[in-house]
Parts: sequence; C-alpha cells; structure tokens
Amino acid sequence: MIISKIKDISNWVLLAVIGLLPVLFIPLSFVSVDPLRHFILFFVATIFSIGIIISKIKKDSFSYSTNLFFISIAFLFLSFVLSTIFSNNIGISLWGRQISFNSLFGLISITSFVYILYTYVLQKDFRDKVLLVLYSSALFINIMHLLFIIIPFLPALGFFTSTVSNTVGTWYEFGFFALFTAFSSVLILQFLGHSKIHRIVSLVGLIVSMLLVIIVNSTSVFVFAIVFSLLYIILNALKPYNQDINSRISYGAIAILILSTVFLLIGNKTGYFVNSFLNIQMIEPRPSMQSTVGIIQQVIVHEPILRKIFGVGLDRFDTAWLMYRPQEVNLTSYWDVDFRFGFSTITTAFVNQGIVGILAWVLFIITSVFLSVKLLFSSLKQKDEYFVSLYAVFGYLFFLAVLLFYVPTLITIVLFAVFFALIIARLSETGLLKYKKINLSKSPRLSFGYLLVLVVGLIGFIYIGYIHTSEYISRYVYERAVNTYVIDQNFSNLVLKTQKAQFIFNSDIYDRALTDISLIALQNILSNQTLSQEQLASQFSDTLKVAVQYAQAAVVYDNLSYVNRINLLKLYKSLIPLGVAQAKEESINVINETLKITPNNPTLFLEQARVYALAKDYTTAISFIQKALESKSNYVDAAFLLSQIQVEQGNIDQAIESIKAAIVIDQANPTLDFQLGLLYYNKDRFNDAVVYFEKAIMLSPEFSNARYFLGLSYYKNNRTADAIAIFEQLHTQFADNSEVSSILNNLKSGLDPFYGMQTPDNSPETREELPVEEKDAKVE
Repeated sequence: MIISKIKDISNWVLLAVIGLLPVLFIPLSFVSVDPLRHFILFFVATIFSIGIIISKIKKDSFSYSTNLFFISIAFLFLSFVLSTIFSNNIGISLWGRQISFNSLFGLISITSFVYILYTYVLQKDFRDKVLLVLYSSALFINIMHLLFIIIPFLPALGFFTSTVSNTVGTWYEFGFFALFTAFSSVLILQFLGHSKIHRIVSLVGLIVSMLLVIIVNSTSVFVFAIVFSLLYIILNALKPYNQDINSRISYGAIAILILSTVFLLIGNKTGYFVNSFLNIQMIEPRPSMQSTVGIIQQVIVHEPILRKIFGVGLDRFDTAWLMYRPQEVNLTSYWDVDFRFGFSTITTAFVNQGIVGILAWVLFIITSVFLSVKLLFSSLKQKDEYFVSLYAVFGYLFFLAVLLFYVPTLITIVLFAVFFALIIARLSETGLLKYKKINLSKSPRLSFGYLLVLVVGLIGFIYIGYIHTSEYISRYVYERAVNTYVIDQNFSNLVLKTQKAQFIFNSDIYDRALTDISLIALQNILSNQTLSQEQLASQFSDTLKVAVQYAQAAVVYDNLSYVNRINLLKLYKSLIPLGVAQAKEESINVINETLKITPNNPTLFLEQARVYALAKDYTTAISFIQKALESKSNYVDAAFLLSQIQVEQGNIDQAIESIKAAIVIDQANPTLDFQLGLLYYNKDRFNDAVVYFEKAIMLSPEFSNARYFLGLSYYKNNRTADAIAIFEQLHTQFADNSEVSSILNNLKSGLDPFYGMQTPDNSPETREELPVEEKDAKVE
C-alpha cells in the first residue's frame, strides 16, 4: 500500500516537472526563473536517483547491455569526466559558475533524469500521460504567448516585460518550441483525428504555433520547418500500403512545408513589417559555424597534448574563445562579447571535450540515429504503437538537431531528455536493445563490487544535491540583497547579504560583487567630510585592502577569466587619480597578464592607454591607442580617447589635418569622421562638426554616439528642431537612458540640453566613457 502511494506520488512529481517547467515564471524581481528551474530539475533528479540506488541495493541482480548504443553513451559520459579532470579549471568544470547543466554535476543530473524517465515511461499508462502533459503544456504556452504578443496591454504579471519575453528561453528557441508544437499537432491530427476533441485541439495548436513561427521569423526555424516537414512526409510514406492512401498523406505537414518555404523566401519583407508592428527588437549574438570550427582547430593545434585530447574543460569554451578568436571578430558588432558557447551546444562540446569528445559525440549520434530508424521500421507492424514510435523518433531527431545547430536553454534540454528516454524505452520494448541479467548471489566478489559502486553513487548524489542546493540558495540570497538595496539603499545589509551568499557557495561572482561594493565604500569614505585626515587615511587603507583581497580572490578562483582580471584592473585604475602608490604599475601588470589569455583584444590596448593618460603620460597613451586602432580600425572608444588627449595637449589643429589626410586614404571609415567631428566640436566649430558627424552616420546608420554629438551640434548651431529629431530617434533606441530622455525633454522645453541634470559633467566630450552605448551597432 505504502509502495503504491509512493509510486503514485513519484509519477505525479515527474509529470509536474515535465509539464510545469516550461510554464514556470515567478512575478518577483528577486527570484530569477532560470536558476529556479535548474534547481527544481536537479533536486528532483537527485532525490529520485537516491531512491533508485537504495531500491537497487535491496536487489540481488542487475541487467546490462553490450549494445554499441549503450557503449556510445558510456563513452560520451566518460569524455565528460575526462574533460573535467584535465580542465583548465577543475572546480568550474565540476560544479559550474552557477547552477546550470553545463558542468559535470549538471550533466550527471540530466543523465540521471533521462534514466529516471526511461524507467517510468516503460509503463504505457505513464507514457501516455507524459505525451498528454507535454502537448497540453506546449499548447497552453503558445496560446498564452500569442495573446501577450497581439494584445500588448494585457497584464505583464511581472515577467512579460517585452514582446520577446517568454517562458521557454531565448526568442529563437521559442521559435523552435512553437515549431515542434506545430509538428506535434500534425501527428495528433493524423493519428488521433478520428476524435472530434483531438481534431479541434490539434487544429488550434497547429494554427497558433505556425503563427508564432511566422512572428519569430527566424531563418533557422524556417529551415528546420522545411527539413522536418519533408522528413515527416517521408516517414509517413513508410506506413504499410494496405492502409488507406489518405492516411499516408499528411496535409498538416504539407501546410507547414508550404508556409515555411514562402516565409523563408519573403522573410526580410514580412519580418520588417511584423517586427515594426509588434515592436520586436531581438538579436541573439553567437559565434558562426566557421569561427567555432576555427576555435576547435586552434585548440587541437596549440593546446597542450592532454587538452588536445580531452578539451579545455566543461563550461570553459570562453577561455578558448578569448585566446583563439579570429582577428576579424574585432570588426563586428560583437567583438567585446566573451561567448560561453560556440555555434551550437554540440560544436561547443567539441572545444570543451577535445578529440575524445568529438569521437564520442559522433559515435553517439550515428548509433542513436541508426537505432531510431530501425525502431520506425520495426514498429510498422505494430499499429497501436506506431504513433508513439514515430512521435519519439521525430521528437528525438528534432531536438538533437537543435543541439547540433543552436545553443538552447534548459527547457529544450529537458524536452531532448524526455524524447531520448522514450526512444530507449521503445527500443527496449521492441527488442532492439537486449539485456543480460547477472545474479549477484552466485558471486560474492561481484556482489561486493556492485554494492560498493552503488554506495559510492549514493554518496555522490547526496554531495551533488548539496552543491546544487548551495548554489541556488547563494544565488537567491545575493539577488534578493541587490534588489532590496535598490529599494532601501541599505548599504550595510547589501554587504552582509553578499558575504553570506559567498559563505554559502564560494564563487568569483560574489568576489567581483564585493569588489564593486568596496569601491562604493571607498567613494563614501572620500566624500565623508566629518572624518579627520587620520580617520580618513585609516578607513581608506583598511577598505582598500579588503577591495584588493576580493578582486585578487576572483582572479585566483578563475585566473583565465577575462572578467575577473578586468575587475582587478578597474580597482587599480580607479586609484591612479588618487595618487595611490603602485596603482599605475599594478594596472599595467594586470593588463600584461590579461594579454596572455586574450592576445588580440583591443580593449586591453585601450585600457593601457587610459592608464597612461590618467598618469599624464600622453605620448605612451597615444602609442597604445594606435595599437588598439590597428587591432580594431573602427574602435570608437579609442578614437574618443585620442581626441580627448589631443585636446588636452592643445594639438587640435595638427590632429585635424592628420585625420583629414587619413580620411583621404580611408574614405569609408566612419570612425575617422566621428573623431574629426569631435575635434571640431571641441574647437566650437559646430558647422564643421555637423558635416563629419552626418557623414559618419551616413556610412554607419546605427552609429549612436555620432548621432548623439550631431544632436548637440545641431543645438549649438541653433537648429533646435533638428536636434529634437535626433534625440527622439535616440530615445526610441535607448528608452532606458535617463540622460537622453532629459536632454530631449529640455530641448522640447526650450532649455539647455543639460539643464538641471545630475551628470558627472555637462561636457560629454570630456568624459572617460562615451555617453551612449553602441547598441547592436555595426560601426565598420
């Protein structure tokens, strides 16, 4: 009786995880949905795994298979382990930066979840419930999101903050999700359409899902739609010929094929209309296939022998990207993005897992696809089970292809796990996977070894559960502390809660946060006029030591992290204007060390220039600016700093002539026109500034900072209406930029652009940073 109740509860728990994870959202600012989803999945997988291990300890036998399919799975899992052991940071590869499926512990949890599902979906009743829950959840999500897209004034519920907000993952991942729901509708319509309710629901699902696919308007999603609709039509044609010919024609799949082909061909035109009408602004940057293959080649050629074989380590793609990224990337809009993934999940694994990983993934894909095809042919004679087999194979191949050509988030991984478990269950039921049974009672040695493995596994899952729980609680504590600080400005509470999060789970994320907090504390000390000189010096010295300790601890935690090193550099650099001893030298040392892990990063040359500029060594600063511009010819920040130095040196006229000469040679470089416009702006020659800012925008329409200074130049030329038009455009693009909003409001009120503004200064041309972030700009 008790066992039966436990079984029923476990069934409902698994169904709830499968059905509710894609729907889950929390309308609270201090609870992030993605970490919570990971924690729920991993916690359930850990508890169920512990239960299964305990149940197996009681048994006197176990089964195994020598099928090449299982060997490929074991080989793949072994490559995960070896990649972790030989990682350039074992800790991060073992438990990850934060709770996620990219680490070894995360992958163990996902793998155990697949095994748990496999044991449960062997029960036909539970399998039917899984398929029902999957489709019901997907249909609910699609209808809900379509309503939020076409009726934007619906309550946002604290989650749907924009048109592209969704509960699945990224915007294009949502497109894949909607597409698979459309295919699921086609399957139900064809195989279960004799029921009126099934027919109505599946038709609604097909229409809603395809509308979403069209709205997402992704080339990749349309290509998937075409390929898999053709695949479905072919698979459907394999059905026995003694059936009605109409049952082998899927009109739903044909409709998906036609619609996808049409919208793929006219995608740019419809995409522009749809995006404008629904206010969809979405770009998902990721490395191209070519650049990812280049990283794979570079790792195999240049890394030490063990990392050639086993890779740089799980969740360590970003270190390889920093070291080996192509020089051409510096000229793209995403040159300063430190990608944690490559072109896709599987191609990223090739970098993380090396040659062994490549072989393991290839073997796994070949064997699993081969058995999937065999499963379909073997199921042709089983009319009642053909629907399940076709659905399982189609779902598995679909989500495997997503992993091969995209970088999805947790929900897609869960769907892949569900269909992978269904495939294994069906292969076992049809006899395509055969097992051998070992009786432990006949061999005391084997029994002891088996029990030892189970006990070790039990301890391992308890530890993994502890790590996942610690990771999530620390994340929760920190996020709540930050959001609370925004409301109450209680600085002491922020410090204590961040330290608490660090105590619960040590991470460089909290070291960096505590460094930033220490910098705020330093600023507060310097601005405190009630302190005596001795008190100020003492408190400043003590706080500075703490800040340095945190920044250095982050570097020790992950010495190949670009973010950690830049965090340390930011600290030292902020001390240079204060005359702190060795601040300049330490800054240069950090930059030189960072160049070893990312040698072709123009930011580091610019940072060196800034360090020397802060120290008033303008000659050396200019030499590093030139290096930055050699590495990235369209580096606006470098041109901005150079113009500031030239103004500071009083060399504006000479600089103007030099840039004019450069423009003659390189007439299509908007950065040069921007720099020349800045110099004219500094000389109060606003007519000339307008000419070159306009030219920069003509060459690069998304050049936001050129547009910003053009607007100010228009104002200086008494062209207020033109200035307002410029800042209205900027406000549309940067609605959350308070400075742009204030300038626009002041201009409309007939006031000075910077009237009443609490800015560092009212001369943006003299600031260290550009006034507007280049958002998705292509300044080339």
